Amino acid sequence: WLSILPNIIDFCFYVLDVPLKNHTKMTQIHALAEEVVARAFRLHETARPKIMDAIRAHLVTSSESSSRYVVVFSKMSVESFGVMSLKRKLFQCFDHIPLLSVDLAVEFFSVITPLLKHRELLDRLVLDLRKAIFHKKISARIVAVRGFLTILEYVSSHPDEYGYLLDEIFGFFGRCMSQQYEVREALYRGLSDVFHIGPLRASVVNLLIGKAKSFSEGARDGDPPFHLSKFLSTSASQTTPG
Repeated sequence: WLSILPNIIDFCFYVLDVPLKNHTKMTQIHALAEEVVARAFRLHETARPKIMDAIRAHLVTSSESSSRYVVVFSKMSVESFGVMSLKRKLFQCFDHIPLLSVDLAVEFFSVITPLLKHRELLDRLVLDLRKAIFHKKISARIVAVRGFLTILEYVSSHPDEYGYLLDEIFGFFGRCMSQQYEVREALYRGLSDVFHIGPLRASVVNLLIGKAKSFSEGARDGDPPFHLSKFLSTSASQTTPG
């Protein structure tokens, strides 16, 4: 069995890479291949490094099949098999986060959320998101914002343990408010989504008040309360909200 297992896994990888043509049939075939790979991961320790390498490789490509490998990851029940024994592979996945498309990154963040209870994994993810937030690609910065929002939702349920991290994340959000319009838009949309979380409301309000105050800095008596020009960012091609 161990001699044919690699071939079975390779065949499943081949199937997962086949584009969707006949949607119904191929969706069923993909689902079967995803389950076979996930089950191989759960049942055979020797197969785990190979499968993790394939997931990492497909995350980087951000191709049509990439999301199917994220589904495989979600089915592997990594947490049940000593996730820290695979931490090097996970760290390699984290290193490529700035290269992911925004949609794929959001899928990936959703899948890895249960693993964030491991402090070493959480700290490494935060480190990679810090780098991404200053990446030259705008999409990488948006990915960083979405990643921090995911972490924010997780750590908000453990304020005593992760209070320091809440302050750090909102500090990064403050920096994002001076970045490109697309980054700010992703942040504002995300903040509206997490505002319902009780422990975060005060921090969200304080962040937004601080931004609002920046529009009135330098105002003199008798001047309008806000500098309307500061609400807009003008480029050669378009004007966007500030």
